[in-house]
Amino acid sequence: MALESYFRDYFYSPNKYIDKFIFVSKFALRKHLQNKPEFTSKAEHLYNFYPLLSKSSPNHKKGDYFLYYGRLSYEKGLKTLLNAWINLKNLKLKIAGNGPLKEFVQKEVALNSNIEYLGFQTGEELNKIISNASFIIVPSEWYENNPMTIIEAYSLGKPVVGAEIGGIPEIVKHNKTGFLFEPKNSRELEKYVSMANDLDENQYYLFSKNARKFSEENFNKEAHYNKLIKIFENLVQ
Repeated sequence: MALESYFRDYFYSPNKYIDKFIFVSKFALRKHLQNKPEFTSKAEHLYNFYPLLSKSSPNHKKGDYFLYYGRLSYEKGLKTLLNAWINLKNLKLKIAGNGPLKEFVQKEVALNSNIEYLGFQTGEELNKIISNASFIIVPSEWYENNPMTIIEAYSLGKPVVGAEIGGIPEIVKHNKTGFLFEPKNSRELEKYVSMANDLDENQYYLFSKNARKFSEENFNKEAHYNKLIKIFENLVQ
């Protein structure tokens, strides 16, 4: 693969044949340009859109549990999440998903009455679980790009407690649409979960409204189409 890469760059450089690179997060754009600064004039940022946004009804009421949903794996920060919950005995945590850490999660659930494992969820049932939550937690420890978890949560008016890594901090606005914590830092995650839990109904309503507004401004399909077609029109001109 290395030989192929060098051969391609020397004889058939993508810079000669590609007019525009579109990245779904500003983080991904910056990361690529670190190694290929010559692509700067050809790089554009455009968030993914969420096709169900217009059909999603936001729930601005504060739920009585926190929610993690997605793949149950090391890089998603499950161990950091569960370590944080050791000192959060008075708060409910629900976990939905499947993956290699499923048995680990089930063992932790058996030892903690305030943690519930819901198994793999999808469709309307998952939407209901998200909508009735207080905050969604995204404790990833690898580079996330433009996480659908956050996009779906925002569409339902649910703020997020997310790790400050990859593309997460550009869509989770600290103290506005959620909270950011240092990746792998369970004590800091615990701190911000507690802060999220202490929000009164009015404060929570503002977080929820901000989350939904961010999704309407950045993830709706009409705005995505307009930005995408503008890129093409500029190239044609």
